[in-house]
Amino acid sequence: GTCACANCTNHGVLKYARRTMCTRYKCQKAATAERVARLADGGGDDAVVPTYSFEIKEVIGMRFADPERLVGKKRRNELAAAETSLCYLTRGKFGEDQNDDGFIDTRWVELEELYVTTAASRT
Repeated sequence: GTCACANCTNHGVLKYARRTMCTRYKCQKAATAERVARLADGGGDDAVVPTYSFEIKEVIGMRFADPERLVGKKRRNELAAAETSLCYLTRGKFGEDQNDDGFIDTRWVELEELYVTTAASRT
């Protein structure tokens, strides 16, 4: 099963943030800030570091909601605006930051992350 994200309460969580944050861009940023603070205080680094999209090779698909979260009535009825999130299935280069050579992967990425990280990689 999945747990609620500590930052947005909307999505399943991943191991990189001690199973407390989801894959959404704003939540990955919060997880990174938490990790930096923990390391600054002398804490251990037992978390996998979040990675972001820095180069898009191709867009394979698009969705407005995470189907794993749509159960019962949510599958049959119109979704509230807060339950929708425009995401693209992208194949591209992902890394910790612009200084990371990164790796090629295919994953669902929110539109907000595509705007922020691909724009940042051009500067």
